[in-house]
Amino acid sequence: GVLYGGQFRAPPGSSQEELDARLLPDLVYLDLHDLSLSTPPMRGTAPVGRHSHSATLTDKGRVLVFGGVVGPASVSDVLVIGAGGNEWIRPVVHGKPPPARHSHAALRLDDRSVAVAGGTD
Repeated sequence: GVLYGGQFRAPPGSSQEELDARLLPDLVYLDLHDLSLSTPPMRGTAPVGRHSHSATLTDKGRVLVFGGVVGPASVSDVLVIGAGGNEWIRPVVHGKPPPARHSHAALRLDDRSVAVAGGTD
């Protein structure tokens, strides 16, 4: 399994700066056989930490990450974790992207399409 991003819970009354510092940019692997965690060395430019994004496994073993919350705002960027699991890729996306959102659902429809629905902007 692959774990990416998230946020430590902040104490009530935390400032936006304190909340931003709690965003996790980490990519962690969970070995499903022995339940051990590891942090792989990654190539490419790592994205900033985020939470409430979607991560969808594609047919080629890549993971498509969309949207989420970065700082105080929702984002609409697309990131890919390469099939080997050790590379960040920022693909060129054609067409009109969906509006920025978080807390949404994403589902692979076929080998070329991922549907994104719901969520909050």
